[in-house]
This record gives sequence, C-alpha cells and structure tokens, in this order.
Amino acid sequence: MSGTWWVSDADLDNDQAVAVQGTSETESFLVRGPAGSGKTNILLLRAKWFRLNDISDFKIIVFTRTLRDFIREGCDEYGVPTQTVVTSTQFFRELLEEYGVDYEASDNFEADRVLLCGKAQSLIEEKGISNTIEALLVDECQDYLDTELHIFRKLATRLILAADSRQSI
Repeated sequence: MSGTWWVSDADLDNDQAVAVQGTSETESFLVRGPAGSGKTNILLLRAKWFRLNDISDFKIIVFTRTLRDFIREGCDEYGVPTQTVVTSTQFFRELLEEYGVDYEASDNFEADRVLLCGKAQSLIEEKGISNTIEALLVDECQDYLDTELHIFRKLATRLILAADSRQSI
C-alpha cells in the first residue's frame, strides 16, 4: 500500500507541492492531469494539510463506492478520517436528510442521481443555503453533472476539484 500513496513531501514535484502546500487555505482550485499523475493523492494530501491547519470541516467526494473504499485505505497513510470520504450520492442524501427533505429513490442510479441533485438544488435555492462546509475535495469531477458541480460550489467555502479531461464514465 505504501507504494500507492505518497506520504512524504519529497515525493511531490513542484506543481504538486504548490497544490498541496503553496495554495492559500482560502483558495479553490482545479487539479488537472492524466490518469496516474497523482490527482487523487493531491486531494488526500490537501485534506491532510487542512487537518494540520485545524480545518476539520471537509469532505472528499468521489463518484463510486469502489473509489471511496480505495481512498479510505489511503486515509490511514495520511491521518485523514475515513468518514470524510463519501460518494456523491451519499453526500446528497445526507444533505437532504439534514434538512428533512423527502425523496423516493428508485434504485436506478441515473434517475436517482438526477432526483437527488434536483432536490438538493431546490433546497439550496429555497433556503438560501451556502457555504455550509469549509471544504469539498471532489475527485474525478469530469464525471459530475454541471448541476452537481454548481451545488458543490454553493455549499463549500473552498472547492478543490481533480479532473482528467481525457476520461469520463
């Protein structure tokens, strides 16, 4: 496992070091690179950096449960609480439940995704909700709907996105 995760600052190149440590704690930014370039590691190292700087109100949002489970393994290497890693579906469900918004899931991923996103967007607009979480770190953001990304931006004081423009599911 230690070969999968970078635990030392010495493992970072200059651009990666800037993304992890050289960017102000208040900034939002996008990390782009091809598969295998370390985008997910950058998100985990930034989460670790948040923890070291007493920013504990953050979530790492991923698209699938498989990726969530993989990143949770890396959390141990970085001292990041595993419960901060959630799927986007889990994130939206928790948001709606927090505000008591009812919805009826269909077990159809795409239909439920659109339903949850629409409900979340309506909730945010109706209640004027914004900046409810200090930071969201979103992996594989090229796979999200524009509406999902707008919701993440609205809810997060800081938004860190990782994307590969050559990949999409």
